[in-house]
Amino acid sequence: MPAHPSSNELNMKLYAVMFVWNEEDVIEATVKNAFAHGVDKVFLIDNGSTDKTVQLAVRSGATPIHSVDTGYFDGKLKYGTVNAVIRQINKNENDSSIWWLILDADEFPDTRLGIGLRAFLEALDSDVTVVAAELLDHLPTHPPYNIPGYHPIHFQPAASHISMHKLPLLRYD
Repeated sequence: MPAHPSSNELNMKLYAVMFVWNEEDVIEATVKNAFAHGVDKVFLIDNGSTDKTVQLAVRSGATPIHSVDTGYFDGKLKYGTVNAVIRQINKNENDSSIWWLILDADEFPDTRLGIGLRAFLEALDSDVTVVAAELLDHLPTHPPYNIPGYHPIHFQPAASHISMHKLPLLRYD
C-alpha cells in the first residue's frame, strides 16, 4: 500500500458551487461543463437574478442552495456566502473529503491534460488539498459572440493569458 493514498482511495466527492447574478447567456454551458468534468453536484447561490439564470441552471442539473438579493453584484457577500454554504453542506453530509470547485458563471475548467477534473484529482496524492489555476480570457472576435448553452471556445478560440491565479479547487477535510 502506498504511503500516501490517492484521492480516489478516499471515496472522493467533487462538488461545484457558483454565485451567480444575471448569467442566463452562459449558465447552461457552465453547468454542463462542470458535469462533463465529473462533478457530482452543482450548487447555485443566486444574487437576485432578474433573468432566467436560475431556471436555466436547474434545467441543466444545478441545485439552488441559497439566495440573496442585494440589487447588484456584491463580491464580499459572494465569498462569505460561498464559504458558509460549503461549511453547511460538509457538516450536513458529515463527509471527511469533499473537493469543491468554486466557479464564476463564465469559467470553464480545462486541465490541458486531456482528462477531466475528477480524473486529475483522483490521481493526486491525498496530502494535496488545494489546486491553483491560471485563467484565460476569451476574446470575442466576430459574431456570434455568445451562443447560449455552448462553451465559447467552440466559436471564439482567441484568448489572452491573465497573470492572475485562482484557487478554484479546495478539499475540505
